[in-house]
Amino acid sequence: MKKIDNPEIPLSVNIIRFQSYLLNPDEVIFFDWLVVKSIHFGYDEFYYSQDRIENEIRIKRTRQDKIISSFSELGIINIAVKENRTTKGRVRYYFVDFEALCDKDVLSSIISPKSSLYANFVQYFKHHSSEQKKVQKKKPQENTADKQKVDNIYNLLNRVYEQRRNRYNKDKNKGLKSPIQLQRSKPLEKKLLRLNEKYDMNSIENSFLAYVDAVFNKEEEPNNLIRYFLAYDFDSDEWGVFGKYLNYFALNYSHSK
Repeated sequence: MKKIDNPEIPLSVNIIRFQSYLLNPDEVIFFDWLVVKSIHFGYDEFYYSQDRIENEIRIKRTRQDKIISSFSELGIINIAVKENRTTKGRVRYYFVDFEALCDKDVLSSIISPKSSLYANFVQYFKHHSSEQKKVQKKKPQENTADKQKVDNIYNLLNRVYEQRRNRYNKDKNKGLKSPIQLQRSKPLEKKLLRLNEKYDMNSIENSFLAYVDAVFNKEEEPNNLIRYFLAYDFDSDEWGVFGKYLNYFALNYSHSK
């Protein structure tokens, strides 16, 4: 065999780049795969079966579910379960939100801000966020009724938070909670709409009220207040945190609140 002085490196992983990620190895692979596929499908939502994903990136179905749930809570992907036009079965569609990836709080939980590549990632995702917005502008305008519905829900949740904050702050021994405006993004709006398809506004209000009280009393310590509340299992179609506190409200709160 002829000797080659400088052979091409056949390894699949760039270890230097890999060290910039704050994710587990399989999460890195899945994350990169999602970004590449989103760009390939023109920044739109796309369907991929779990078997096909496993064949391409060697991540088992159960592990896929956990990683997807984690990415969904970060707000970087949105999962929609829809009917497949060919098989008529229910399948997952993935949507990567490049605008969310531009959020430094989100990106810094994926890529180390101390790494030399962090600035490169910021610029990379800003570029693709801009391209994604161009594509979305060409689509039909957002349903006005849906926008109003989301506005109403956000106003309700912000009002509930402020009421419970004021109530909590009356006890000077507990320490004061600062006023905030709840985080809002397209993936969170879509989750709120999906939640409102299944539950009425009164149920949403009651569950969020009990949840905020639990957070203030340190019974819950979420990394992100609204994302954690909207945690959703797309396979079972269950809202875990929401359901927990809706039930807690029914069992433990009086009508006067």
